[in-house]
Amino acid sequence: MSVYFHANFNLNRNILSGILKRLIQEPKLNDAQIAEQFEYKAPFTKRYKSWLRKCGILENSREVSKIN
Repeated sequence: MSVYFHANFNLNRNILSGILKRLIQEPKLNDAQIAEQFEYKAPFTKRYKSWLRKCGILENSREVSKIN
């Protein structure tokens, strides 16, 4: 699989895991509320959630997949 990034977007493992942790602990938070912790706005969270979906960790924008 090839991975391509936008020139202005760097995938950061610490932030990715932080967003995933927030999604698990507080699934009712919206994208803007999650991004606040990292001092960004909602589009920031949407980009990371997109990568979590591409990796098969998120089934959709609000649910974390179950791992067998």
